[in-house]
Amino acid sequence: MKTEPKATRPKTKKIKKSSDYRKVFLTNTQASNRSHVYIDREIVDCIKRYLPIIAPGVSVSGYLSNIFKDHIQCHWNKIHDLYINESVKPLKRM
Repeated sequence: MKTEPKATRPKTKKIKKSSDYRKVFLTNTQASNRSHVYIDREIVDCIKRYLPIIAPGVSVSGYLSNIFKDHIQCHWNKIHDLYINESVKPLKRM
């Protein structure tokens, strides 16, 4: 009986120390050009519980912007490849 190979998650940069996490995600980001994004209430409620404790000066929107930016940077090559396969216009790198 053959078993399917386990799906492996792509390797991304690892945040090894809490100080690294703080530098990447827990810094205030000024959003001069905002846009509405809908996120599950459960996620927002969870973030609202811990963010004021671990980073009192950081807004939820700034924190989420940092997460989104890091995600895009970590996965840029794959995002770009998927985009190229669907479009003829290359994306401008962040």
